[in-house]
Amino acid sequence: MLTIGVLAVSMAMPPPLLVAVLPEIVLLVIFSVALRRELDSRGIIVRRREGFQERDILLKFALPAALSGLTTTPAIWLGNAFLVRQVDGFSEMGIYTAANNFRMMVLFLPTLVNGVSGAILNNHRGQGNVEAYRSAYVLNLKATVISAVAGAVAMALVGEWAMQAFGSAFVATSVKFVILFMALSVALESAGIAVYQLISSHGHMWLSFSAIALPRDVLTVVTAYWLTPLYGAAGLAATYAIAFLFSLLVMLCISSRMKLLRDARVFYSRPLTPSH
Repeated sequence: MLTIGVLAVSMAMPPPLLVAVLPEIVLLVIFSVALRRELDSRGIIVRRREGFQERDILLKFALPAALSGLTTTPAIWLGNAFLVRQVDGFSEMGIYTAANNFRMMVLFLPTLVNGVSGAILNNHRGQGNVEAYRSAYVLNLKATVISAVAGAVAMALVGEWAMQAFGSAFVATSVKFVILFMALSVALESAGIAVYQLISSHGHMWLSFSAIALPRDVLTVVTAYWLTPLYGAAGLAATYAIAFLFSLLVMLCISSRMKLLRDARVFYSRPLTPSH
């Protein structure tokens, strides 16, 4: 049945889309077979009816996390679309994309650090180890902010010069502002990633979606629609700096309300709900 389904999908899809989808289907088949073999080797029996016992995880964590991704991707796409529709839009998009490569380089270390610290924080949270959780959270926050600020400063200082590697077309006057706004946005984004650990490790995912992700993505679309016609690539870079500043301020407000670092009793409290 799976083979028939794959063949049917393959015949109906345009070649470019098929090239993108077919590897994912192959990976799905490989992972399914590997998972089944591992379950059989360990004598683990999976009963689908018992899956409903995990509905709280699905509804309270996985669903809002997925919705956050579903709003972020269209917001990024619309921002890019607003830019390329301007005069010399594709040239501006080239400048923005080239500068974004430096942003991704700066973002690599903070993302790596938080990927490791997230598992540590969740482990301390599950064990109820308040002091260890607090220490790990503060250490991760400091390490993330320091590495991001150092990278952002380096990007601001040498980014314009490094853009020359892409060619003479990438040495326009607006490049300086694109680099500066990119450097600012990556510092704000990295700080937000670290602060967000406090919210995600306590399972406040619906709060995250409704108060952080959705408003941030709406702000991104509105700001990009306003700034890209005026300032091109610099306007789009400024858009993300504004969006990440907004989300960081919201996360700081939420984390201060949780008062985890000042009151250990909040560590065991129920998920944060709006006051009436």
